[in-house]
Amino acid sequence: MKPERDPLNPDRGGTIAKFPFVDLIDAYFEWNVGTEKTVFSPLLHKLTGYPVEEISNDPGFWREVVHPGDFAALNSIRNWALLGKIPIFETRLRVKTRNGPWAWHLVRCIVAERDDGGAPQRVSGVMFDITEQEELKLAVAETGTVLRQLHSITTSQGLPLQDRLHWILKTGCDHFGLPNGIISHIHDGQYDVLAVHTPSRDINVGDTFPLGMTFCSETLEFGGAVHFEDASKSRFKSHPCYRELGLATYIGIPFEVDDQVYGTLNFSGTDKRSRPYSANDIEILKLMGQWVGSVLTRHHMTHSLRETERRLQHVQRVQTVGRLVGGVAHDINNLLTAIIGFADLARQDVPRGSESRANLDECINSAKRGARITHRLLGFSQFQRSAPRRVKLDEVVGEAMKLVRQLVGGGIGVEFDLGAPETLVVADPTEIDQVLMNLAVNARDAMPVGGTITIITRAVDGKAVVTFSDTGTGMDPGIAERVFEPFFSTKNPGTGTGLGLPTVKN
Repeated sequence: MKPERDPLNPDRGGTIAKFPFVDLIDAYFEWNVGTEKTVFSPLLHKLTGYPVEEISNDPGFWREVVHPGDFAALNSIRNWALLGKIPIFETRLRVKTRNGPWAWHLVRCIVAERDDGGAPQRVSGVMFDITEQEELKLAVAETGTVLRQLHSITTSQGLPLQDRLHWILKTGCDHFGLPNGIISHIHDGQYDVLAVHTPSRDINVGDTFPLGMTFCSETLEFGGAVHFEDASKSRFKSHPCYRELGLATYIGIPFEVDDQVYGTLNFSGTDKRSRPYSANDIEILKLMGQWVGSVLTRHHMTHSLRETERRLQHVQRVQTVGRLVGGVAHDINNLLTAIIGFADLARQDVPRGSESRANLDECINSAKRGARITHRLLGFSQFQRSAPRRVKLDEVVGEAMKLVRQLVGGGIGVEFDLGAPETLVVADPTEIDQVLMNLAVNARDAMPVGGTITIITRAVDGKAVVTFSDTGTGMDPGIAERVFEPFFSTKNPGTGTGLGLPTVKN
């Protein structure tokens, strides 16, 4: 059989190693060890974008296009061939393609021809584009690194919330190669800084900015990851963040807390980014956004549970005091009943109009007023069950007048306008007293420098209406929506149970 003519070098006879699976090869080449000349197949043009003639005629070509970090891999091919100890050699290296990006190549070589002394004369090799595989390996490694760091942050015992958020931002800055990382809370058109990692001191935790001054308004509007490598070449080239702050590159995403969009996680830098954000960068950003949302959700739940526990403990203490007060009031009520009874018996033996009779009358009236007070205390402490009956509204409210004035103290005026003298209601007077007392306490606390409480009774369309108003500081709409929520209170810890107005409503 005649030897095959070398298709790569028709001027030279001899044989070369045949490649029966050429269709599966991205490119192949032959290197003449003696002349240092390498001939490549036309397929190399598809692999690198460079014409084969340009590559073959330029001895320094590979020095220009091989990644600096892979020169050792390139030299290892020559060293392997000259040593000749291993029949097949394989290495990986990065080559800059004609259109710019780096591509990974797997190079596999064999010695195709040796001289009589066994020294290599020709080396044949194949090249495969393994860019996708290498990028996948890199993505898996990057994701694993971020996951390990996030896991470490999450499981660190006793690490304060602010430190957790800061380390999450540092992890992101390290991954994206950007100096600035911010976690924000977005509400009412405002951008509140929850956590920040930046070498600059221009922004700090607690700072607030108009949402329109940040890239985050577009991030929220889009509802997903927003990113650009160079703001000057994007639709953000006229944005204040670029024009005034000089932020040239950005990547950010919204995150949720308690299943609602709460804020944004974003990273930025003043230098434009040399390489584009990859699909894996977006996936890592999504992962970090979910992690931030999870950390803040757990923090809110923990804080809510602790606050509820604190309020329940306070309520339990109040209930304990109430039982104590109820027990004392019960004993005092028994004593007052005896005082009233014996005083009434003594009064029967005293002539009308005498000074002693007048003193006994005053004693009995005072004891009865004391009995009414203990009756109210028993109602407040739940020692006495509700006992609704038909009563005149103005009489019940009028009797509470003195108690309200005593409760609010000096500096606060109390005005009563009783305009329903004949209106009957079915109610427990003690419960009406309790409602008025709770409202009076809240009104007093809302008037630290004094003011006026006004209580009005009217009969309107067959209904009895009691209007309670004060000249206090008032409340914003957000608080007004929650005033009847059990345990909700705007008072300082230890000064309110959050049960006063819910009791009024019920």
